[in-house]
Amino acid sequence: MKTYHPPHRWIDADKVSRLVATMLEHGMQAIPPIVVCGEIALTGSHRIAAYDKVLALGAELDEMQTVEIEDEDLRDALKVLDCEYLHEAELNDVVEQLHATAEGDLQAALSDQF
Repeated sequence: MKTYHPPHRWIDADKVSRLVATMLEHGMQAIPPIVVCGEIALTGSHRIAAYDKVLALGAELDEMQTVEIEDEDLRDALKVLDCEYLHEAELNDVVEQLHATAEGDLQAALSDQF
């Protein structure tokens, strides 16, 4: 099972609890995909936390749905933000920049961030 490094620590316990309940009742198809670049998640801290909690309960779930961004797209977004590396940028700014230039599944997956 693939694991992803969340973009930040989750902060909203109620949100995680609601996601856990949704995952248990409806499965992963009811949860928006997270945006990833390799093993690094750019969105989905609360979804990843909820997923981990559900698995810790012993429930079986499908893999998390993801939308993979290309390294080149991430580099282009960082360049606009005058950053060379992801850790140099504010994550919200990176996501906003990606959303501005994204199309299709990626734009849809990023839309829930605003």
